[in-house]
Amino acid sequence: MPSSRPARPSRGPLTRSCPPACCVRWSAVLCTVALAVVTGCSSSTSCGDAGAVDTGVSSAGGAGGAGGAGGTAALAVGCSDSPPGALDYLDDMEDGDARILGRDGRVGQWYTYHDATEGTLNPDQGTTPVMESIPGLRCGTSAKAMRVTGSGFSDFGAGFGFALRYGTGDAGTAMELPYDASRFRGFTFWGRVGDPSIGTVRVAVGDKWSRPDGGVCTTSPSSGPNACYDTFGASFTLTTTWQRFSIDFGQLQQQTFGLQRPGLDSSNVMTFEITIPPAAPVFDIWIDDVAFYQ
Repeated sequence: MPSSRPARPSRGPLTRSCPPACCVRWSAVLCTVALAVVTGCSSSTSCGDAGAVDTGVSSAGGAGGAGGAGGTAALAVGCSDSPPGALDYLDDMEDGDARILGRDGRVGQWYTYHDATEGTLNPDQGTTPVMESIPGLRCGTSAKAMRVTGSGFSDFGAGFGFALRYGTGDAGTAMELPYDASRFRGFTFWGRVGDPSIGTVRVAVGDKWSRPDGGVCTTSPSSGPNACYDTFGASFTLTTTWQRFSIDFGQLQQQTFGLQRPGLDSSNVMTFEITIPPAAPVFDIWIDDVAFYQ
């Protein structure tokens, strides 16, 4: 249970025209969103990196490779298996930048975060992640993935993720906005770890009831009946072999330290995050092809 979890600013869409000093600092989210508006990104238009919705038929066949320590390839299993349903990709990472796919009003970018205790994190909090190349490809087709490495952090730990819809709120400030995912049954992703690394991580979806920008929960105190960040999620054990992980929204559970709800509010989801447990001796987490499924 977190003891002093700070209110983490979420990252808006990455815009290549944004000056570097603007894009890499948490305090400059307003600059990013303002430039996104200028370039035409909105809740009603698809902006940047948009692709076709997956029909549910996998085109990959056979085992592929993956990146690991020293650039060696790792195995992948289930490459020719059918996905859990028709997929709508949140990000396939293939463009290499931090932006998620701009489809169906979704606007956001990958970020990392950690607590205030001693530790290392790469990419570090406050920087803009770049997708990692997968040596040998995964399943013979996927060339890039989100990779996060580090160790330590003894309070609530570290993590990474993205907002699903980042824009301007009613008060004119940049913030996370709700996204309606009620037509989907759950989420899926491909994952693996390097060697050495911890294996178990928690993957969670934040909604308006668990995120500060939802305007319902509170960030202080950090635990109690109204506390933020008690998201709905599940633990997954990753190995050094790539594999697909899938779960229905109805199977997700809270950690019971904050504001309690009967279930995920899929009509008002706000974030997708992978959380790394506190005091991890070393972690090397690879995530690819994050999608909702119907």
